[in-house]
Amino acid sequence: MSGFFDLPPKERAKRYRELADEASRMAAASQERIARQSYLQISERWQKRADAIEQNILKQGTLCAHADAEAAPAAMAAILAPAV
Repeated sequence: MSGFFDLPPKERAKRYRELADEASRMAAASQERIARQSYLQISERWQKRADAIEQNILKQGTLCAHADAEAAPAAMAAILAPAV
């Protein structure tokens, strides 16, 4: 996953949205309620990361979007954390 932060912000946001879509598909295919909820939460977290990057791009240009990489360890832990 560290390769994500080597991507330009716009491409990183696109990849996050792809991962969100994949998690949504997994939720739809899941037979178990808890698994479905977990996949939906993961999808939502990827979407929020993509939204944050795009908002930074719009507000301050691409330089601000690189600040996203500074929060990478905590962000990835939050995205991949099991749902409680």
